[in-house]
Amino acid sequence: MNTPPVDLHYPSRTSRLFYYLHLVGKTIRIFSYYPLSNEPETITKQLISGFKDFTKSGLSVGEKVSFWVYGKVASLSRKWITHYFLFFVIAAYSLLGGLAFHYIEGRAEKKHVADILNNRKDLLLQIRGRTYTVLQNFRDIGPLETQEDEEQWMGQSTKALREYEAVLKEYFKIDANILAKGDKPDWDYWSSVFYCGTIYTTIGEFHLYQ
Repeated sequence: MNTPPVDLHYPSRTSRLFYYLHLVGKTIRIFSYYPLSNEPETITKQLISGFKDFTKSGLSVGEKVSFWVYGKVASLSRKWITHYFLFFVIAAYSLLGGLAFHYIEGRAEKKHVADILNNRKDLLLQIRGRTYTVLQNFRDIGPLETQEDEEQWMGQSTKALREYEAVLKEYFKIDANILAKGDKPDWDYWSSVFYCGTIYTTIGEFHLYQ
């Protein structure tokens, strides 16, 4: 297999003179010339171009493909296309990730909050029912019977309250911040998006390392 010719351009250290090397197989021909452009940027591009041509001649197919991809990405980066693409990827990651967390975490949290609210409602209904009974007996029977009812009311209300507290303790073991926003779920959509943002930024660093 014949090796393709390679052209290299090297500047002289003492003048603007450039040396032009033409490689064909093992034969090297050296010429000298003065570049038409005086700008260092153009000279640098000529050197890089010559170096690329020289290195490509001994690369495998996979290495040449990698080299080509690198050149394309570098070209797009100079046009800010890669910057816009990365911004789009981060935005999509945040929005779609927020949707996923809102669906997975939010669905379980809604169920837990609803269970807590139902237990709270049952507690209030029990207390209201016992209170109504005590007041009714006080009006119909008198204060002597009412005193016994008050003791029963206190005992039953305390029992119902402790049952509600036990429910809260169980859910606080699962999520200590389950009622951080009151009766509203903590994993709403925008809170989920914010959480995704803390993953690829240092926003949540203080919460992890204090």
